[in-house]
Amino acid sequence: MRIVVKDTDASLFIGAADQPCLVVHAMKLGDVSGGVALWSGPGTVDYFRSLTITPEN
Repeated sequence: MRIVVKDTDASLFIGAADQPCLVVHAMKLGDVSGGVALWSGPGTVDYFRSLTITPEN
């Protein structure tokens, strides 16, 4: 999965897809800066690997 966030929009891509499978417009917090977090619900076990965060210059 690849997630691209620009301003208040987020686009989610699966595999090597050229088109996003989900687009979220006008995210609730607005245009803010900050960190990146991974979250899962209580009582779940999750595994993450090969995580890369690449800021756009």
